[in-house]
Amino acid sequence: MTKVGPVRATSRESESEATRRAILDAAEHLLASGGEQRLSIRELCLRVGVTPPTIYHHFGDKAGLVDRVLDECFGEFDQAFGDRKAPRDPVDRLRWEFDCYVEHGLSHPTHYRLMFSRGPRRSSSRGVASYDRFRRMVAAVDAAGRLRAPLDTATAALWSSVHGVTSLLIAGFWQSTSPAIALVRDSMIAQLTREKRARKRGIPGATRSGARGIPTAIGGAQPRSGEHRTGPMRQREKISMTARPVMRRSPPCSRITSHSSSIVPPFSRRSVTKPVQTIGLPG
Repeated sequence: MTKVGPVRATSRESESEATRRAILDAAEHLLASGGEQRLSIRELCLRVGVTPPTIYHHFGDKAGLVDRVLDECFGEFDQAFGDRKAPRDPVDRLRWEFDCYVEHGLSHPTHYRLMFSRGPRRSSSRGVASYDRFRRMVAAVDAAGRLRAPLDTATAALWSSVHGVTSLLIAGFWQSTSPAIALVRDSMIAQLTREKRARKRGIPGATRSGARGIPTAIGGAQPRSGEHRTGPMRQREKISMTARPVMRRSPPCSRITSHSSSIVPPFSRRSVTKPVQTIGLPG
């Protein structure tokens, strides 16, 4: 015996989904042409071939219907970014997001107009989630220590720039090949972000002090044993030797040998030393 219960249930679900889809498509068309204020449930029913209770059954009321249309528009918008591979660098991702945003708006101008047809007081849930995703992208730049402005301020500034560019393109004020698009994008990102910090490196040619405590950044690289000193290094060595006073040997703790010599930088050509004085201790 053939079971027909599940088949009938599936058929009813498919029919219900088809009706729901037809209502959404017709509502989207009416919203795009006249806005939410001019959306008529009566006209919508005539277009789809249903009665008002059917619309209320699926969406509750007119506001619920509009919410669902906008949610689907924002869902498709976010999906367009999820289907692509974003750059790893957070600042490069801002540029990538800007370009993808503009591209999607131009490809779906009707949806884009609907997405922002409402004021902020009646934002759809998916619209709020979409802006939060945009904010997290900017937060990644902040987490990397490369955001100049406060997070919320930077997010609002970047969104206003990309939204303005997209709206102008859709309205026909700009062409998609206009160099102003890249100029706005790069100027805004340069204002909001800073370059990646380079790793700290030591002074070129400097290493830790050797056994004699002489940094190589001052006296030059220390030659290996058996190497021949030549050039400026040999000249500095000669100058250093002329400035070095002569020490006389004396019995331990019986004499103090003092000397005074002028301090001459190793790169100076003059080296003047004063005579060594030997002071004897009594007894």
